[in-house]
Amino acid sequence: MSGGDTCQSVRADLNRLDKEGVPALVERQSSGQKLSGAQKDKADLYNRLLNKYLGARCHV
Repeated sequence: MSGGDTCQSVRADLNRLDKEGVPALVERQSSGQKLSGAQKDKADLYNRLLNKYLGARCHV
């Protein structure tokens, strides 16, 4: 991982976003529904973090 991120720190960020209900925003975005700018930013952040987490094979 780059930027000093660790599997644990990325997982902690994902957990925080999970508690905020961001996965529902990701689902809305992927189904083509409109999101506000702030909601889109959170959904995009969640996707970036998830890709980083999975790409680093932290889940294995």
